[in-house]
Amino acid sequence: MFHFRNIDTVCLAMLLILPLLSGMAAGQDGIAQMLVPAFSSPVHVPDGNTLFHAQVVDFHARRIGTDVLLEWRTVREIGNHEFEVQRASSSSRGWRRVGSIPGGADGQMPRDYRYNDKRVPDEDLRYMLRITGYDGSIQYSHIVSAPSQGILRSFDIETETSRAMARIIIDLMRKDVISLQVTDESGLLIDRILARRQLPVGRHSFSMDCSALSDGMYELKLETSEGNYTKRYHYRR
Repeated sequence: MFHFRNIDTVCLAMLLILPLLSGMAAGQDGIAQMLVPAFSSPVHVPDGNTLFHAQVVDFHARRIGTDVLLEWRTVREIGNHEFEVQRASSSSRGWRRVGSIPGGADGQMPRDYRYNDKRVPDEDLRYMLRITGYDGSIQYSHIVSAPSQGILRSFDIETETSRAMARIIIDLMRKDVISLQVTDESGLLIDRILARRQLPVGRHSFSMDCSALSDGMYELKLETSEGNYTKRYHYRR
């Protein structure tokens, strides 16, 4: 048993013990609340939400031709001044600013944003948002990727109304040496349309004579410097 020499010591001991007993009665959450100091700046809270200037969700990037379209949504904004779009590539030495969009200031309703990064290099790209508040504090989004599309944008075949001709369409992201041939299902060569011809960037159209073809399945084989592509073509008169 503890013996206290005077009433002042007893009072001091009670002042130290009572808050601890109160925290134990409240359970672990009560103890945690006693140990967490008050912060004036944004902090992470236990449920995983973040008290930042913008709560960003559904941030993604997709290539459209030579551009990359960035889209994102905020479900809450508090004093949000600006979204700065930053980009890094497989050949760059770090992040650089490519543009910005004004923030929505304050709001509890979802807002949708988009930014079009025009004429980007044909390489693997990464993007993130640098979010600045009116108070000068900075927040960063997670990183999204826009992989390189390579040489070939599209490879299609369209049969003309007469059924006697078909049109093969090749759309290139950059110039390349191309070979193109048509075979039947057994691999027998039917037509060699291109033989190692250099084509510039853009959309190219080639005619294929179908007048001597029998009904059946054929294969178009396209050879590029980065790989080979095959498209099956069902011809019927």
